[in-house]
Amino acid sequence: MNQAGVNEKYKVSPFYVLFLVHAMQTGLGVLNFQRDLAKATGTDGWISILLAGLIVHILIWLIYKIFSIVPGDLIYVNNHAWGKWIGNFFSLLFILYFFALGMTIIIGYINVIHVWMFDEVPSWAFALVFLILIYYINTGGVQNHYRYCLFNCNRFILAFICTFLWF
Repeated sequence: MNQAGVNEKYKVSPFYVLFLVHAMQTGLGVLNFQRDLAKATGTDGWISILLAGLIVHILIWLIYKIFSIVPGDLIYVNNHAWGKWIGNFFSLLFILYFFALGMTIIIGYINVIHVWMFDEVPSWAFALVFLILIYYINTGGVQNHYRYCLFNCNRFILAFICTFLWF
């Protein structure tokens, strides 16, 4: 991307960042983070949750600060800060990291579906459905991500309220 800026199709407004962060944090990790946290910290797990929330807030603030100083996308910021070769190397590391993260999440979801619901369906069928869905969401730009995350957050809030009304 050049210095002129990022296409409107790919920009994230500050209002939707809340829903994007919620969707990233309440994914597959919700299914087993309590067990892992209790096993590692015992009864002092609430401290690490508060520290993690504080660190996430600081990182989001730093991201906004960096992108307010340097216009453009992440690849341009890396090239601006580190030069062409080292910046492209860091950009490649980001791409590989998010690819590995995506594959880990897809494998985790497929494992959950196999354990809890459809143990007879082959894994490749679920992977194909997930990849088609991911392709559809990504070709529509960031706005489709907003809509999905907003829907997911509203569904989570509704389930949370219904749980308290039920009990």
